[in-house]
Amino acid sequence: MNYYNPSISFSDTSRVYHAAFYTKYKFLTSSIYSEKPYDFYTSFQGLTQDGFGHFVAGFSYDGYSFFDRYLLFGGYGYKWNFNKHYLGIGARLLFQFDVVNWNKLSVSHYVGQKMFVLPDFDIGLNYRWKGLKLGLSVKNVLAIGERVDKTILLKNRRTFFTNISYDFLLSNIKIAPFILFSYDSELDLDIGVFTEWFNYAKVSYIFRAKELRHIFILGGELPFGLCLDAAFDFSSLICDKNIDIRLGYRF
Repeated sequence: MNYYNPSISFSDTSRVYHAAFYTKYKFLTSSIYSEKPYDFYTSFQGLTQDGFGHFVAGFSYDGYSFFDRYLLFGGYGYKWNFNKHYLGIGARLLFQFDVVNWNKLSVSHYVGQKMFVLPDFDIGLNYRWKGLKLGLSVKNVLAIGERVDKTILLKNRRTFFTNISYDFLLSNIKIAPFILFSYDSELDLDIGVFTEWFNYAKVSYIFRAKELRHIFILGGELPFGLCLDAAFDFSSLICDKNIDIRLGYRF
């Protein structure tokens, strides 16, 4: 959830640091891709000594039809305890480097490659009481764009997020239904349920309304602080299938 809201830290407070590597493979893609792309994401998160602050830094790569996107980011969040009511805030600074290959744009009269730098930032806050969790956040607050010949070539979308969830504890099983609203130029909705079994296995399902997308996630704790998550998703509307793998190390 930290991806959507920088005020939210990782849930396992028994470990101080969490390093993760994530990659995705697309089986069948929509028309925005000229070939099967790959992307990856790596991050390092940590808690401050008092356990109330957290920080994150990372790097990601996305390959698109006519440009490659490299992203560097770093953020910090802090939470306060008001008689078991927790309020957290956070912000994340982004430096986005888009390398455009003009040769892949048939309408362009430019040749070679050019890099565009799009700085931005995310902000968020969250509230927690017992099992109830509420969050508000904004990604790409500045929503900077780059124009070429008076036409917008690249532009970040300012997106608003609201998340609502509740954790139900049944002996050694946690069940957390959740809703995630997002809005940029249109409203989107994720509805799902997260389950954790005996603090080791995790099974989740998400339905993304706008794309009619079904997402299935299976994860678990491995020896030596390692954790592994795998996700499969497909959309009957866009007609694509994806596999996501995330390997983490907590210490």
